[in-house]
Amino acid sequence: MAYSRDYRPLTNGTMRSALLDVALDTAGTCLAKMKPLKPLYKMGYQMGQACAELLSRATRFRTSQEDPLRLRMQLLTRTYEANTVELVRRITRPGMVALDIGANVGYYTRLLSTLVESSGHVLAFEPHPRSFALLRQNTVRLNNISLIEMAVGHIEGRATLYDSLSESGGSSLRYDARQVADLRAVHRGQALAPRIVEDLPTATYSVKTTSVDSYLSERHIREVNIVKIDIEGAELDALRGMEEIVQRSKQMAMFIELNPRTLRQFDSGPLELWSKLCDMNFEIMAINRKGRLTPLTNRDSVLELAERIHGHVNLLCTKK
Repeated sequence: MAYSRDYRPLTNGTMRSALLDVALDTAGTCLAKMKPLKPLYKMGYQMGQACAELLSRATRFRTSQEDPLRLRMQLLTRTYEANTVELVRRITRPGMVALDIGANVGYYTRLLSTLVESSGHVLAFEPHPRSFALLRQNTVRLNNISLIEMAVGHIEGRATLYDSLSESGGSSLRYDARQVADLRAVHRGQALAPRIVEDLPTATYSVKTTSVDSYLSERHIREVNIVKIDIEGAELDALRGMEEIVQRSKQMAMFIELNPRTLRQFDSGPLELWSKLCDMNFEIMAINRKGRLTPLTNRDSVLELAERIHGHVNLLCTKK
């Protein structure tokens, strides 16, 4: 099999995705109220996990059992970041070379594998050992993918990866005890987030790091068409390590997360990320929840966006 099966959403677009969110929120609230009634709480929670496992078998896609049930269901029903996924589908073509930086368990990796087909190639970077194991399982039948168990930055070496938040995709190369405490306080009432319910301790891993330019140069890859970056605040560091490939790739499109909270952990912020993307000759647009693109043409537009968003927003960046 050259690439994965059709990756169209199992549900119909943004409306169904929103309905799923409402359903999971309601289930979470109900379970939280059940918590004093331990037998009922345990039964409800186990039913949710059983549904996720059935979907996992049906889709041949494994997710972390420690992750919040809402996230697992979104990944399994292919409604996670539905608007960004739709844009990726529109832009990506057979034969393209794509990078998935921060691949987690392979949600975007499998999508890109489908879209570039057997004539294209996907390079997926993921440093978290448990996420990487699931990524490998989820892509084992695909032969147009290279899996790289490394973190991406601006230099080669080693770094400490901290795994302390409500989901495995939140692991970061920086640890901020205050941020961790705040997030755990916010999520503690959500019975569908087992990492918080069980109060799992912070885990640390020593991981290899590389720069995109160094890695691609060693493998004689001269041009990249599609890049997706979601690495919990280290996005600016990754951009500093991929200036050569960005300059050479005249038709590159980049999807990159902007999260003010995680950027602060790296002594950075939305303006610094936007400025770096501008210096790299990108036109930058924010992807809003309704799928509309909002151009970010000046500092004021970036600051206004940063004030308005809760959590993160994905950016679509295209070469000028």
